[in-house]
Amino acid sequence: MKFNYTGRNLQVSDDMRDQTEKTLGKLDKYFDTDVNCNVVFSHFKDNLIVEATINLPGAFIRAEETDRDIRTALDRVSEVLTRQIVKHKAKLQKKFRGKDTIRIENIPDLGPVEEDHSEEKIVKTKTYDLRPMMEEEAILQMELVGHNFYVFNNAETNQVNVLYKRNKGGYGILVPKN
Repeated sequence: MKFNYTGRNLQVSDDMRDQTEKTLGKLDKYFDTDVNCNVVFSHFKDNLIVEATINLPGAFIRAEETDRDIRTALDRVSEVLTRQIVKHKAKLQKKFRGKDTIRIENIPDLGPVEEDHSEEKIVKTKTYDLRPMMEEEAILQMELVGHNFYVFNNAETNQVNVLYKRNKGGYGILVPKN
């Protein structure tokens, strides 16, 4: 796994890098090839925020945790990423079949995994490329990043759509009127 580090409101030390590679490096067993892991350390009040995003070909797996101790935050991030990989094992296996990215045999079957639905108010601006994808792929992407909505370019209609989780279960899509 190749790590890229970013520090916001703090300097990323060698100790932080070593601890990250020791903790998140354990996830390397799930991947056949080197994948990129972007790790962002932020300091807010008395807490350290650790955000890790693993870039797979056509997919992202992301986790964010806050704690006063870096080791605790990194352990939680590692647990969340592992749960996401395990939760989406079948979908990942189907999606990446023949692409030599995911080692499905190393992902354990743990049965149903409970999700953490804690809400935090964060104001953030993100930019990213909209590539065409089918609705099923957009659902997978939304689940992998752990968000309640996902903006994508619908491959069938060539329009920007918003996919979201409905409160009563299932998914919804917002489609612009022409």
